[in-house]
Amino acid sequence: ALLRLFPSPSKSFLVLRIKMLAQLLGGVLFTSLSHGSPVSSQADAGCTFRLSVNAGGSPPAMYPVGQIFDGLCRARGDLSPSTFTWFGDAFMDKQGRGCWWTPPSKVLQCDPSQQLSHGFEIDCDGRVTFSGRSTFFACQTDGDANIYLEANGANCQPVTLVADGCHSTCCDCDSPSRLVDSAPGQINGPAEAPPQSSMVPAPETITHSPFAAADSKPSPSPSPLAPPVYDCPANIIWSPYEKPQLMVAVDMANPTKAYGPTYLGQVSQNASTLFNIEVPSSYAGKSCKVFFSFPTLDQMISSNGSESYYFGGSGGVAFARLGRPATLTTTWEDVFIPSNSSSGGDLDGGVIPLGQITISPGHTFVVDQFACPAGQTLTYLMMEQDDEDTYLIYMQNDVPVALGVFMSVC
Repeated sequence: ALLRLFPSPSKSFLVLRIKMLAQLLGGVLFTSLSHGSPVSSQADAGCTFRLSVNAGGSPPAMYPVGQIFDGLCRARGDLSPSTFTWFGDAFMDKQGRGCWWTPPSKVLQCDPSQQLSHGFEIDCDGRVTFSGRSTFFACQTDGDANIYLEANGANCQPVTLVADGCHSTCCDCDSPSRLVDSAPGQINGPAEAPPQSSMVPAPETITHSPFAAADSKPSPSPSPLAPPVYDCPANIIWSPYEKPQLMVAVDMANPTKAYGPTYLGQVSQNASTLFNIEVPSSYAGKSCKVFFSFPTLDQMISSNGSESYYFGGSGGVAFARLGRPATLTTTWEDVFIPSNSSSGGDLDGGVIPLGQITISPGHTFVVDQFACPAGQTLTYLMMEQDDEDTYLIYMQNDVPVALGVFMSVC
């Protein structure tokens, strides 16, 4: 049955609705990703190392950790990488300041005469954990990112920390690149690189379309977008970003019914979701990347105390870009059978299939990338793959952890 849309007076009721829909579906919650048991080391006290933030990707997007004048640890920016000294399960910076999770925000900082935060471990592959947890949060500030134990800042992205020393040799790993599979962040599409030098080819054209209705008439295809000049990061931390200005769900079981705007993204056998993203005129000459950010439930609960989505089934979804923006009256028929639409064909500009992927929590998936079409509105469709059994309902949000469809710019 359709994951039905209800009038949404406020976001305060959305989590309750998600839980109610989950009970109706009777599926299984995917609450976390499993990790192997790494070989860790609390030895080598007195050795030195440098830290990097792993924002995910293949190869991983790594940002060195430096410090500002007061010892606050930050990633990226123009800061020189800091050198730290290891003390078995804690560390100091090169000025001898003790590093700890500063209350109440629990941001990583090194202060004079400060007792160190104990509980750190450096696994054999360089992954840093604290009290058994390997996921931290990079939260945007002044163009850089502070590092938090919990998502207590603004525009936070789940990340991992990697040390370049003070760890033993793994018996089953070759290099820190093995972190790619389990690090939060982009898992498909080109790797992130600095905008000044990264040149990327046009996205591969995918000819298979899961969207064609058997009785539909041909529709003109949307105008192709120019290829990107730069490879933007697939997160909301390292660059400006846009979120959908309008989300509309459509229902195959009620093809002529318009449900209007919603905060909820939905994918099921019947339900699909449209996303309008406006490209400001100021983005002329820049590159854009559309992506779907899908943190684990553990990351969502640790950051805001609630389960902000329900997910089950195979995870197979498909994306497409539509030729015209969705409206408050857009229906399933407008999208899939535009030439027969009783409303005159709101979206009679056709669709460009962007491919099929299998989503799973704890990752970010690149949907599309292009030279930003300044001043235009882009519309994307997210739906279940053919012959798959996927059901997803989530609350689109960017604070404190990104969940849903976004567009980064560089």
